[in-house]
Amino acid sequence: MRIKFAAFVGLFTLFSIAGLATTPGPCAGVCEIFEAIVEKASAQPDVRNDALMLFAMLAEGRPVEIPEAVESRLGLPPIDFLSVPFSRRHNRAQACGYIGKLATKEAIAYLELLSTGNFKSDDVSEIWPVCRVGLAEARMRNLPTREERVRFLEVELRSEHDAWSRPLVGHWLMNQLCDTGNIGSLPAIVTYVRQWQGKSPTSDSEIAFCRQRMEVIASNPNRVQAIASVLKLSGTEKDTRLYGWAIHSLMEIGSTEAIGALDRFTALVEALPQRHASREFLSGRASYIRDLRASRRPMKLQ
Repeated sequence: MRIKFAAFVGLFTLFSIAGLATTPGPCAGVCEIFEAIVEKASAQPDVRNDALMLFAMLAEGRPVEIPEAVESRLGLPPIDFLSVPFSRRHNRAQACGYIGKLATKEAIAYLELLSTGNFKSDDVSEIWPVCRVGLAEARMRNLPTREERVRFLEVELRSEHDAWSRPLVGHWLMNQLCDTGNIGSLPAIVTYVRQWQGKSPTSDSEIAFCRQRMEVIASNPNRVQAIASVLKLSGTEKDTRLYGWAIHSLMEIGSTEAIGALDRFTALVEALPQRHASREFLSGRASYIRDLRASRRPMKLQ
């Protein structure tokens, strides 16, 4: 039964924080449209339900039901939502995840009512977990204080989740906690990681990486400056994962200050002498930043 609008297939494949990907993620192009819709909905409350309807129809594989009036009110350029990119499972999953970024009461209600029955059996394993992440994100975004958000994440990390969504939702919750800078959440992270990976070099590395990020965020009340402090000119291959996290975090923030920090790092790397001990490693990071900047073309809706 379909929900009316009114009423470990893998972890996120867009730019894994495990390190640096070599090419833009499979959502590139489509996600720029989704991001523009969320940005407009954030600025104009009167189109938030239109954004929800569009994302819901795409996620459920019903683009033919998107009213032209919705596209018009959102200020979208001519887009063929019946085309192949929008029918791909990954992009349908992302549409469901973007509902969580709307973070409205209606978005939460839709995601709470959504079930695996809204998807064909072949689609469930890829789309459903991202929908559950979207629900967690929407609930978190509605909490007014940092303390409440941290408490919510810790409780959810310890909670039971359905078998389909447990790996992805748990991974998302863990990474959100790692990026809060709240060192007090580390015991919850340790428990979660040990539960899934036992006591092993892999789990030790995962916990250490989380602690690193917590310490970075806690080092400066200005989040951009804290993250940018990672991008030193002394990095080596052992720092690949932390540099990748810093680069993607600054790109995600996307503010003038964040992009400026990336540009300054790139300029400093380009000015290094050829015999600088870390030049090869740092040049790879700078080149990747340029590729990311080139691949992301923010869209502005009318």
